Amino acid sequence: NAGAAVVANNGSVTTSGDGSTGIVAQGYYGVAVSGPGSVSTSGAGAVGIDANGFLGDADVQMGSVTTVGDGATGVLVESVYNVLVDVGSVSTEGAGATGVSATSGLVAFPGLAADVTIVAGSVSTVGDGAVGILALSANDGIVSVDAGSVSTLGEGSVGVYAGSYYSDISVTVGDVSTAGNNAPAVFA
Repeated sequence: NAGAAVVANNGSVTTSGDGSTGIVAQGYYGVAVSGPGSVSTSGAGAVGIDANGFLGDADVQMGSVTTVGDGATGVLVESVYNVLVDVGSVSTEGAGATGVSATSGLVAFPGLAADVTIVAGSVSTVGDGAVGILALSANDGIVSVDAGSVSTLGEGSVGVYAGSYYSDISVTVGDVSTAGNNAPAVFA
């Protein structure tokens, strides 16, 4: 979409198959995905919600997202500018899976304030090398993660991974549970 992309999900979206995606939304000048609905995917490398705002803000708000499959991602959001993810619950099952992945900014543009904000009721992952929440800003953006609970089960898994090249990071989690060798609850 050459302008802004807007998607509303008030019901349920279900897909099955390797590499399948529940919702894809791409807008050159921003993207918004919203609704109280649910997204469920099954298959290796599957993605529940894939949203890219490119040169505009990316905003994803959803009731629940569930993925089953190795390398799957519940919510994947990217933009050069601000990124907001607000989900009730995210659940993934599979090695190398990611619950929520939100990234903003470009290293080539230092000084650009592109914030990343993630609000989640609960995030759970099952599988070796899984990541509950991944939040990254490539430049001066503030990274903020606020989750009611994050749980991971698997060797080398991470509950919350948050990073910003040049600005502040804030992580607030009510309950964090990790099980498995080399599985940090929060890495920031």
